[in-house]
Amino acid sequence: MSDKTTSDGEASHSRYTTTDPESASIPTDTLNSLQSKEHLTLLNEIDKLRSHGVSEFVSLPQLVVCGDQSSGKSSVLEAITEIPFPTRDNLCTRFVTSIKLRRSPQTEAHVKIIPDSQRSPGDKEKLGKFSGEITDFSEFPDLVEKAKAVMGLDNREGAFSRDILSIEVAGPDKPQLTIVDLPGLIHTANKMQSRADVELVSELVGAYMADQRTIILAVVTAKNDYANQIVLKRAKEADPEGLRTLGLITKPDCLPTGSASEGDFIALARNKDIYFKLGWHVLRNRSYEERDCSFDERNRIEKKFFARGSWKGLDTGIEALRTRLSVLLLNHIKKELPRVRQEIYDSLKECEQELENMGQRRTTLEEQRMMLFRISEKFGHLCRAGIEGTYENPFFGLTEEPSGQQKRLRAQVQTLNAEFAKKMRLRGHWRKIVDSEDQLVEAAPNQPKTITRAQWIEWVQPLLAQGRGRELPGTYNPLIIGELFWMQSKRWEQIAQRHMGKVYNRCNAFLRSVLKDLAPVDVIEGLLSLHINHQMEKRLELAANELEGLLEDRRRQCITYNHYFTDELQKIREKRLKDRYESVIDAALGGSPGKVLNKGQLMHALFSPKRQPDMDNYACEEVLDCMLAFYKVAYKTFVDNVAIIVVERQLVSNLWDIFSPMSIMGMSDSEVSAICEEAPEDLRKREQLEAKRVSLSAGLEACGRALKGVRGTSFVRRDFGDDEDSSDEEEEEAAEEEKQPASFRFREDVAKAKEKAPLVPTASPAASSVLFGAASSIPIAPLVPTAGPAASSALFGTASSNPKASLYESMFTSKASDAAVKPSPFSSAAVPGTSPFGTPKSSTLFGAPTSNNSSGSSSTTPSLFGAKPTTSNNSAFGAPSNKNI
Repeated sequence: MSDKTTSDGEASHSRYTTTDPESASIPTDTLNSLQSKEHLTLLNEIDKLRSHGVSEFVSLPQLVVCGDQSSGKSSVLEAITEIPFPTRDNLCTRFVTSIKLRRSPQTEAHVKIIPDSQRSPGDKEKLGKFSGEITDFSEFPDLVEKAKAVMGLDNREGAFSRDILSIEVAGPDKPQLTIVDLPGLIHTANKMQSRADVELVSELVGAYMADQRTIILAVVTAKNDYANQIVLKRAKEADPEGLRTLGLITKPDCLPTGSASEGDFIALARNKDIYFKLGWHVLRNRSYEERDCSFDERNRIEKKFFARGSWKGLDTGIEALRTRLSVLLLNHIKKELPRVRQEIYDSLKECEQELENMGQRRTTLEEQRMMLFRISEKFGHLCRAGIEGTYENPFFGLTEEPSGQQKRLRAQVQTLNAEFAKKMRLRGHWRKIVDSEDQLVEAAPNQPKTITRAQWIEWVQPLLAQGRGRELPGTYNPLIIGELFWMQSKRWEQIAQRHMGKVYNRCNAFLRSVLKDLAPVDVIEGLLSLHINHQMEKRLELAANELEGLLEDRRRQCITYNHYFTDELQKIREKRLKDRYESVIDAALGGSPGKVLNKGQLMHALFSPKRQPDMDNYACEEVLDCMLAFYKVAYKTFVDNVAIIVVERQLVSNLWDIFSPMSIMGMSDSEVSAICEEAPEDLRKREQLEAKRVSLSAGLEACGRALKGVRGTSFVRRDFGDDEDSSDEEEEEAAEEEKQPASFRFREDVAKAKEKAPLVPTASPAASSVLFGAASSIPIAPLVPTAGPAASSALFGTASSNPKASLYESMFTSKASDAAVKPSPFSSAAVPGTSPFGTPKSSTLFGAPTSNNSSGSSSTTPSLFGAKPTTSNNSAFGAPSNKNI
């Protein structure tokens, strides 16, 4: 993993070998610079977030070492962590390595593999089972090699893996630090590294660098021109402003002293060429000859190198880098932690919502049946409310909202019934009969055809003759009325069936909306397909049978005992008689408006022999009158019967019984399982969501503890909506609120105010005395901004002489050019002689009367709360004051 190493890996391990397990700890004393109490608090909580698996759902702050191949980044990682890695010639990092240093009473190391999410289930299981533990760190390189073999990288030099090798080192003297080493960026493909490898590494490194919570340690080797090193280009792409990138220059000892290339790299280290806000740092790695030296020796050689020459005075050395990283990581975590907490909170809400949508766990038959019982109980309440028209439950929403309108079943049924009655009245009859041809109109589609009364009589005459019985001339067979009524009402069936279908569909939609509010999608589909749809079909069948019975009754002999029939018949005949009289009188007048008829002329005109000579026509007119009168009675009865018997009795009434606890008790075990049993993929999803919820809940608690224990963290915004623009304003307002003096809050112990100088303009003594009922020498800050003298008088019922009050006068008064003061929202201008609280101006806010002069004389004005009059030179709590107002 380092750039220049010995071919014999064991030789490089000798500097860690020890026969005493207790002394086999890694020498990380130099990392104590990362261990302030505040830093440890943060890193401990971030570590808990990772241990809870939060990093799988929310990115967490971290340090990432990245660079081109052979740039020395692995040597940088080893110098920072002081952990020995297996080394070999021409070996490069071929997987992501996550190194976690943890504090623990015992010294040990654990290695495990975190499989890539794209691995097959079998590979994930195989890799997930791998784990290694050592107490002697001379065994560490061998453990890493075993992990590589499990990944399948032992005999494939050109292969790279997306898996993560997680190394956790614990010890009593270990700092809390997590740092990630990435495979080196590849310039071109070759026989050892395919084009696919180049793309894989590029994608992998890019994903880590693009994470906004990653501090990028961009390693640049001085052995190559930095303009040709890919890492700088990728760092600028991921972090255009250079806010979270720290440049690291390695192998400066390879540059000829005083050369132009050395000058270029020195300018780079001074941040003059490629600018990073975090700056640059220079490290000297071990040379080939120094491969066996200890870390202490390595650090001594590095200090000696940077103490002389052109590199002196720059940011150099591993010890300074550790301190620098400590500050960077601490500030970065403090900055990101509130946002991390918010993301965890949002993710947790989303996870809980998904679980809520999935419903309760229903693995066993008991859980499944219990779930149905709970759903049916709520189902019954909502159905009953929707049918009875009591829309108090939040489920029904607002009336003005389309979704709320669709959930109000009673309102929808009432509307459909009204529309049905209207259609029956306007389009239920087969023929519309008018008196004259002037009233004929072209019939629209699905509208009754219009014919004259004469045309109808002409059409009926053959039917009357064919149905003649033993009746006398001029009369008719009563059965003919029934036949004519059947033809006139033949459109009823179609209109009624459509109405029944609409109500049925609305009931189904209502049931689906209720279930959607109570049950998971898969349970809804199971209930509908296996139970509710079947029950609703039964109801529809019963409703259709009822409708068929009503229509069958229509085809029976005409029977009615409703007096409305005779009333309507008389109205029809009176109308015909009236029309006849009008035509006769008009004929007698001869078109002369001024002509006058005497009684004899009028009687002659009305009763002259103009009777119907055709007895069949007379009978047809009588039949028509009777049929029309009966039709009006029958259609109204039919509309009511459809609404009551078909719709209410069979479709709507007791709709909640369709899915009740009793119906669940009648279900077999197989039916319950078929309805509620979760699909395997849903069960896996539930388990993942439950595990995610546990992780995020624990992570949220850890974040909360971290924010409470760390100074200087930003205000944590609570999610009250989707207004993204207001988040920064809320943080600033919260920060300002923390800075506000205590004088803006009501202080129960007034005596403490003597010890606190007011940080805002205070009220005058007069205003203070008005506020607390007497003169006081305590400079109490106002609870609200103080207005000018006039406004203060209006607000508190007395005049204020404090000149400081004018600081806020512009808030309550008019411009300088105005002659009078504008009344404030609390002024008593609306009620002369009273304070804003309805008391006399001479009364105080808390009821102690005050004097309107400075003489200290007693006032007899009653107090607000009925207290006895007191003199104005009493203090707020009844003690005499030496200062008069």
